[in-house]
This record gives sequence, structure tokens and C-alpha cells, in this order.
Amino acid sequence: MPSASPEDIHMLAVSKNAMNPKGIPYKAMNIGSHEFYSTPEAAVTETRGSVQRGVSWHKQPTYMVLFAFLGIALAFTHHGYYSHLDGKQGTNNFQKQFSVTLGSLLAFSVVSSFLAANSAAYPQYLWMSIRNKAFTLSTLDKMFALTSDPMGFMSVEIFRHAPVVALLALVYWAMSLAAILPPGTLIIVNGLADKTSNVSVPTINWSIANAFQEDNVSTVPGTVIINIGRKAAESSDIVSIEGPAPNSYYSLDIRGPYVQCMAPNDTEKIYFDQYVEDLAQNNIFTSTSWTTHYQNASTLSDSLVSPWPSMAYLSAFDPWMYPGNDSLGWLRIGELDTSSPDQSNNWDVSIRRNISADLSNTNNKFFSVQPKLWVLTANDSFVYGLVNGTRNVHFNFIDGTQHISYGVLYDVEDVNMLWTNVPGYPGSLGNTRHRDIAPYVSLYQSMISMLSGNITAQIDTSDMSSLALNTVRFGLPSCVLSTGLAGCDDFLNAYWNDNPLVGNADCLPAVRGTTGHCVWRNAYTAFNISRLTNIYNSTEFFTKPASACRNHSLARGIEDLAANITISLFSEPKLL
Repeated sequence: MPSASPEDIHMLAVSKNAMNPKGIPYKAMNIGSHEFYSTPEAAVTETRGSVQRGVSWHKQPTYMVLFAFLGIALAFTHHGYYSHLDGKQGTNNFQKQFSVTLGSLLAFSVVSSFLAANSAAYPQYLWMSIRNKAFTLSTLDKMFALTSDPMGFMSVEIFRHAPVVALLALVYWAMSLAAILPPGTLIIVNGLADKTSNVSVPTINWSIANAFQEDNVSTVPGTVIINIGRKAAESSDIVSIEGPAPNSYYSLDIRGPYVQCMAPNDTEKIYFDQYVEDLAQNNIFTSTSWTTHYQNASTLSDSLVSPWPSMAYLSAFDPWMYPGNDSLGWLRIGELDTSSPDQSNNWDVSIRRNISADLSNTNNKFFSVQPKLWVLTANDSFVYGLVNGTRNVHFNFIDGTQHISYGVLYDVEDVNMLWTNVPGYPGSLGNTRHRDIAPYVSLYQSMISMLSGNITAQIDTSDMSSLALNTVRFGLPSCVLSTGLAGCDDFLNAYWNDNPLVGNADCLPAVRGTTGHCVWRNAYTAFNISRLTNIYNSTEFFTKPASACRNHSLARGIEDLAANITISLFSEPKLL
């Protein structure tokens, strides 16, 4: 083996003591002779290394703080942006799409910033935990992989000795899920935006005579008015009106014809009583006529010879509206004795001929009277006078569907008609009434045409043997049954529902010197049965629900019907 010369190999011995480096001897060693040679002190260059412990503040801590504050700033920006958009109206599709995209971008940036801050903090805190505590190699491996392998959360040792490490890892995973599903996603939905603007709304033009009347010389309602009255009555609502916009609302004071319900005055009460008496003479009874005069009677006039009495539920009429013999809609001067209704369902009733003098303001040529609908039910009687009044009506249209309500009637004045009172002179349009009230009267007639007539019930004779006491309509039918008024308590809870009448086939006919008679009685008494057996039930033809009648009262229901018809005029462009 060749030997190396001392010049070829040099070994440097460095002492790590605290001695002065200039005093350290350096010698060259000869391998073969084991001798040391001195080296000049100036020929040696000293190299010293150092170990740095800790973290550079321009790196990880800066990242943690920077991304945390950035996430907070972006979160406030996201919240402020969405708060600004909340309730705002999107003008076009681009604006809507841009708002959604920008909001999602801000939400994703918030999550990404917090995720970056967490990613910088986790390894730093992990190393600090390792320096302070001892962990098994298996636990260390799980701790280093905890942000990529969720199975590490199964380790009890991590939660026991490094709970903050586990918490940071959980936050990391939560942030990852939040990055996939950004919170606070902006949703654009259809909504209502309040916008007040001045627009022109139509009003009713009462001067269009031939739109309201059949012709220019009568108060007979035209086809348009009849149709509006029928639709409003049958639907128990205002006919559909077109609003200024699909979603809009406004209020309007509507002055026009309405009716007011009132009890009959003393003079009207006299004629009501006469009419009730005439009905009883024709086997049609109200609760008053039955209980007062005939309930305990054993001998009646020969006109009452019938085994089957009729029960009156409704009789409605206006004694002034029946046309008589002339073609202008005037009352006939003679006795009102015609039983056939006219085309508007007005009908003649047995009212004494001097009613014109008793119930009107008369002079030697004319008499003035307020059109009134007279209504008689099984339990009560009242009148509805035609008036000129004002209601504040609120129109509200939501998605094209109307919601209309109105206030109380105010600024009311009676509407009076002038009639000729001179025999042989039927009168003419010019000298008997003012043109301004003609549309009012036409509208009034369209309403009473749905109400005028009789509704009576009679226990069917064909079912007596089986005690199935069914009701049948009897007399001139009223159209009330097709309206919501049929749900009023005046019908559903009428006197006859608990006291139905039944006859006796053993009637004695009239003979010379005597009068015929029948014994009529309460059906429940006659057959010793109770209402619980449902033997008699008037709801067979009063089929409307109680909710269709306001306050369950016929008195209020007819007032509503008149208001609905007047407001429904806005549905017809010809009248505006």
C-alpha cells in the first residue's frame, strides 16, 4: 500500500471550547512517523455554523393573520352586498345573473381566505404540540394526515392530548365543505314592489243612457246591465275588473246607486199586514199569520179548503215597478191585480190602490216616490230604498287577481221618481222624471230582478204515508236560490224549520149556510216525531253555505249585492 507524504494529507482539529482561536495549535501529521508539525497561524481560515430555532415572521404567521383579516373583510363585503340587494327589483336577466354570480364569488372568496389561514395555522400548531408533548409514531402519523384523512379523528389520543390540533383539523374540513356549498346564496324570486305613480283610472259615465237602459225612453235595464246584475248575484262577488297593472292597488270614492235596508214605517207596515193577510187567504202563511190567526182555528173561510198549507220563506216585490198597460214603465192607475211578472221579474201584488196617495208626495198631477224593494220572510219584513250615496272602494290586484273591499255608505240621499197621477194621461219621459236618475233605476231593476218573487214550501202529499216530508217550491219562483243570499240565516234557520205545517185530508167542504174548513197543524205534533229524525229539512233547496251571506243576514246581504252590482260596472268598458 503506497504511503502518503505529509504534504498530501492534512487533518484539521477544531476545538469547540471557549479558548481563543488564535491560540489553537495546528500541526501537520505524518502518518508514518506519527509526528506533528506546526502550521502557521495565519494560514488557517475559521468557519463557524449556527442553528436557528423559531419561525420566520415574514412567512406563516403573516399568512395566517393576512388571510384571516381578508376573510373577515370579504365576509362583511358579502353581507353588505346582499343587504343592499335584499328587496331590490331586478330590471333585466343580465343584472339578475350578475348579482347571483358576484354573490357566489364573494362567498367562495370568504371561505377560501379562512381556509388558507387555517392551512397556515395547522402545521405550526402541530409542530408546537409535538415539541411540548410526546406522541406515539402512530398518533404522529395520524396527526400529520388529519387534514387529508378523516379517519384520524377516530384516535382518542389526539383528542385527549392535542384537542386544539383536532379542532383546527375539523375547521379545515368544515371550510372545505363550505367551499363546495357557499353560504348565503342569493335567491331571486317573484315579489311585489311598491311603486306609487299617478295614473288615470276610469269612472262610470252615467250619461250614456242607451248603455244602461233598453232604450232612451224607459227605465228597463239594457242587456249589459242585466248581465252584470246576474253575474254579481250568482257569484256573490264583484264581477272581474281589469286593473292598471297585474300587481297594483288604488282607492276610489264611487258615488252611485245603492240600497239601504230599513224597517217599514207605520204606513208601510199597514200595507205589509194587508199583504200577509191576502197570502193567508190563499193558503200561504208566515210565522205571524200562522201563530196569530190560524194555528188554533177550526173553521176557516171556504177559500182555505185545502189539506196542504204553504209555508212562505220569501216574498219580494217593488209595488211601483210593475209596468201595467203602458210601455214606459209607469204604474197603472187601476187596481194591481195582474199575477204575471214582466221581463225584469217585477210582478204585481195585492196592494190596495190608495197606496200611491199614502206612500208618496202628491199634487194634482204627479206623485213622487222612492223605489223600494219590499221583502217578506217567514219571520220578518223590511224594505230596501234606492239611494244615491258614496263608498270608498279599495282595489287591490295581486298577480292579476282582484281583491276589492269597500267602506260604509255615506253622504246618502234618497232617489225619488215622479209618476203621472192624472187618469187618462200615461205621462212621458220629459215631464215625469229627470234623466239623471234613469241609469240608477235601471241598475236597481237589474238587482231586484234577481230577488223578486216567492219562495214557498209545501209538504208533499205523495210522501205522507212514509212520513218523508219533502219540501217543494210553490208559487212564483225567485232567483234568490241561485245567489249567495240562499245561505242567510233567514232561510237556513227560518221559523218553519222547527215548525213545519202539515194538513189533514179530512177537510169539510162548504155547504149552504156553512163554511168549509181544514185542521192544519205542526208536522212534528201531528206525527209525534222530532226534527232529529230529519223528516223535514229546508236545506234541500237552500243549498248555499252560510259563509256566502255577510253576517248571515239577508238585510246586510242585499245591501252588499247592490254595492257589488254598482262596483261591477267598472268591468264593462261601454259604461266608462
